Amino acid sequence: MSLNLGSSEVDAAAVLEAVAANDVDFLALPELNPVTLERLEQAGIARLLPYPGTDVDWANVGNGIFPVFPLTTPGRVPGSGFFQSRPAAEVRGIPGGIRLTSVHVNSPRPGHVPRWPWT
Repeated sequence: MSLNLGSSEVDAAAVLEAVAANDVDFLALPELNPVTLERLEQAGIARLLPYPGTDVDWANVGNGIFPVFPLTTPGRVPGSGFFQSRPAAEVRGIPGGIRLTSVHVNSPRPGHVPRWPWT
């Protein structure tokens, strides 16, 4: 499951309800900031997804991956303006684990990103 948090006031309990209802093994949270991370922790995210890999900041370019499996130390996708975490999850029976990337794509709004073609 992935949810772009942006600068919105996220209802942490609602996020965790969706995680539980959908039996989520991996939660990717682009634009994670320290306040939202604290709300998720207070709501009990560790009970559902106990192995967080977070890389947060105050500019809403942070990121977090919350799995049910242990993670290797996450790195970042190079060359991006957003923190895009890319750890591997250690899953029993899968040599080398599962490589993950929490992706934040550039906005396709006209004039916002010069690499998007507009006619």
